[in-house]
Amino acid sequence: MSKKHLLFILSLLYSVATFSATVNNEQEINADIVINDVKEQKHQAEKYFNKKDFKNGIISFEKAAEQGDAESQMMLGYIYYTGLPGVESHFVKAKLWIEKACKQEYKDSCSIYQGMKLEKPCRLVDTQVWICN
Repeated sequence: MSKKHLLFILSLLYSVATFSATVNNEQEINADIVINDVKEQKHQAEKYFNKKDFKNGIISFEKAAEQGDAESQMMLGYIYYTGLPGVESHFVKAKLWIEKACKQEYKDSCSIYQGMKLEKPCRLVDTQVWICN
């Protein structure tokens, strides 16, 4: 094998290694962007809710929930279960979102979901505790 061929192969290997490292770094950066997106969507939802703009708040929570955020999924379940001014109660949507939160074992979501499957009424007795009768 000539020196030219050897240099060519070494430079090719170096290029492949550099490209692979670049791809891995870009994947890490993209993962950070998604995480920041979820946090930003939740932050936007909270802003809308503080202004009593529930429709836009729900849209922001849905964006975060669709990316797999269990807290947002649970919030949507609660919102659709209870309803809000300008937002009708919707049992099927509530059950869907709470089931997704349950699959991630988020707080009380599984006991609430079980109660919904049995069509037992559930209520939030304070900001963290649900009771299903």
